[in-house]
Amino acid sequence: MLPRAPARNSAAADRAAITAFRDIKPSQAARLLSFGVRAITMDLLIQQLKRRTADPLRASDNAVYGPPDFRVRPPASSGQVRSAEQLLGFDFPPLLKVLYTEVGNGGYGPGYGVFKLPTAEPEIGDLVEQYWYMSGKDNPATDWRWPAKLLPLFSHGCGIYECLDCAQETGRMILYDPDYYTEGAPIEESLAQLAPSLEARLNAWLAGEDLIKAAKQMLAKRQRAEPTAAPDQGRLPVPPRRDGQTGSPGG
Repeated sequence: MLPRAPARNSAAADRAAITAFRDIKPSQAARLLSFGVRAITMDLLIQQLKRRTADPLRASDNAVYGPPDFRVRPPASSGQVRSAEQLLGFDFPPLLKVLYTEVGNGGYGPGYGVFKLPTAEPEIGDLVEQYWYMSGKDNPATDWRWPAKLLPLFSHGCGIYECLDCAQETGRMILYDPDYYTEGAPIEESLAQLAPSLEARLNAWLAGEDLIKAAKQMLAKRQRAEPTAAPDQGRLPVPPRRDGQTGSPGG
């Protein structure tokens, strides 16, 4: 017969746990509770997204009309996520990493769906190349200055993007719409907050809430209220567009 494991002194273990808990400062306890709640809500969100993406025709807003390249792809590896972060020069928020490694490598969510990660060298239509394009890396001669770490995540076509602000810990979502950009004006003229976080944005999308409409109303109101600056005041020009990309998911 196998030797029996020594009996666990449950009372002593419980007393030790209670003592350890009493030693936790209120601020530490609040952070632990907040972390636990975030982990649970994130897991629920991931499960909802998996159920939604199981139907290819409901995986994104434009799944019916989008090209085959914007279909839902199998999940990416953690190595592909790290490689993309290294190419971009900054880390992804935790939720974005989970989306790529557990839900799929692109093709689901608002608009035409989240951009895919490169599986080899970056190419047109993937997340890294799209950020490089918007930041002017593809065209270093341009005077266009895209905000650092503002990552185009979802495309609505015609140059309209939902972007993730990776410069902030909360990872707020920002709408970029070139229709509200005037040459010679600051780029902020064409940016408006969509949601305080990626999690909030995806929950709103799953619930069928139209955040784009409210953001565009904000842009229109700002455009009416603020006079356009003169072109000779060091403002930013419109970024160059790729040939043949006008109106396309990645354009």
